Amino acid sequence: MILILKLLLPFENIKNYFVLDNGFKIYILDSCNGFLGIIIWFLILLFFDIKRLKYYFLGALFLYFVNLLRVVFVVFLSNINASYFDLAHNVLGRILYVVCFLCALWYVKTTSSHSY
Repeated sequence: MILILKLLLPFENIKNYFVLDNGFKIYILDSCNGFLGIIIWFLILLFFDIKRLKYYFLGALFLYFVNLLRVVFVVFLSNINASYFDLAHNVLGRILYVVCFLCALWYVKTTSSHSY
């Protein structure tokens, strides 16, 4: 994920730190990669007995890119004002991720031939 972020973000990068224009430093943890959400995605699909593999892989890919967008959003909002970091990371970014997760789940539920 860090390699993709280095390509997307126009900020100085030192290892996993991004130094923003306002001097604020953001450290991208390994746990920011979104894999926990993808594991939860797989478990929910297993629970609902979804058998079509395309839902597992397309959903995982979609959630990975949503998480990437979330991280970019947090960095850019923090660049505007460093005090926005907590709001962007702990509230807005998580709301974005959860809404997209639920939309993907709704899509699977409505397009899957399996009845619940």
